[in-house]
Amino acid sequence: TCSPILFGAELTYERNIGSASHRDLTAQEFDGKSIAYQNENYIMTDIDVYETPGGLRYSMLLQENTDNRAWMQYKAILEYEFENLVKFLKLQNFRLTDWEVYMVNGNPRYAAIFVKNLENYEWEFRFDQSKSYFVNYARLKSLRGFNIIDLEVRTTNSGLRFASVWVKYAVKIRSKMYFAEPYEQFQQRIKQLQEQGWLMVNYEPYEEGNAKKYAVILHKQIDYSGIAHNNLTDLQFANGL
Repeated sequence: TCSPILFGAELTYERNIGSASHRDLTAQEFDGKSIAYQNENYIMTDIDVYETPGGLRYSMLLQENTDNRAWMQYKAILEYEFENLVKFLKLQNFRLTDWEVYMVNGNPRYAAIFVKNLENYEWEFRFDQSKSYFVNYARLKSLRGFNIIDLEVRTTNSGLRFASVWVKYAVKIRSKMYFAEPYEQFQQRIKQLQEQGWLMVNYEPYEEGNAKKYAVILHKQIDYSGIAHNNLTDLQFANGL
C-alpha cells in the first residue's frame, strides 16, 4: 500500500503502512470501531458524515499510528461548540487535521479529528470566509510558508462560505488548490496532475447556483505514486474507493 503520512516532521510517503476504511456506519457502529482501532494503535485520518434513507451514516479512514500519537475524534458538535473546541484543543497542543460539516434538521453539525501536535507546527483554522476573502487569505498564507490541508465549502443565504486548515511544516511542501470546477474539468485536471506526480490530499464537492462544483488540494509527491479511480459516485470518491 501507499499512504500519505501527514503527521511527521514533513510530508512523506511510505510503503507497507497498515490502513483500514469503513463506511455506511451508524453512530454507534462508528464509535465502536473508533475505540477498537484506537486500542489497536491506529489513527483516524478522515471522517465523513452523510444522509441516507435510513438516517445519518459515517465513514472513516485509518492508518497505523507509527509514532503512538494521541488523537481524538468528535461528532454531532454544534457550531459555537466547534469553534470553542478548536480554540481549547489548540491550547492543549492538539492540531485539527480533518473536519466535516453536515445538516441535522436544518442546523449545521460538525465532526472532526484532532492529533497531538508533537512537532509544535504553527497551524491556523479559518471559518466562515467569503469567496473573495478566502482567495486573498490563501495567497497570504502560501506566501508565509503555510500549506492548506483541509477545505470545506458551504452554501448559505449569503453565498458560499469557506473554511480551511493551514499548517506550516518544517519544510514547505509544493501544493496546488483549485475550486469552482465542473466535474469533467475537475477529472481532467486531476488526471493530468497525477501524471505529473501530484497527490490529491483533499477533495470537496459543493453547490454553486444550480451547478455542482469541485474543490481540490494537491501536494507534490516525494516518492511513490498514488492511485486514481474514475467514474465513481461522490460517496465512493470521498471514501477513496
